[in-house]
Amino acid sequence: MEMIDTGKVQVASEGDQYLLFTFYSHGEVTTADALQIRKYLDRFNGQVPILIHRKASYSLATDVQLMLMKEAGARFSAAAYMERGHQDVALTNLAKATYMKDVRVRSFWKKGDAIAWLNQFGGLPPKHLKD
Repeated sequence: MEMIDTGKVQVASEGDQYLLFTFYSHGEVTTADALQIRKYLDRFNGQVPILIHRKASYSLATDVQLMLMKEAGARFSAAAYMERGHQDVALTNLAKATYMKDVRVRSFWKKGDAIAWLNQFGGLPPKHLKD
């Protein structure tokens, strides 16, 4: 499956294990970005585990946070956040308590630990036949 790039976020499958979300551009993630990501996620027949890699400082627009509050539990089986520092941990805890409240969320300092944790959620579900 191809990678998508919204200009702020790249989403790509890592084998059949999980989706890697890389936030690489400073600024606000908008509804336009979220809609591209939603379309990509619609290819899967079920919840996906995700690894979130923050390369830049970013924020989520309020409408994106609201969208996640409504949809995250149905779309994501688990979310592993790669942390760069204690500020990231605070942001992850905020996500866990709010817009990602219906998803299993954990912070990690090492990518290998994050992947090992994500593996317990069974990998990526099959794609819909229309793809």
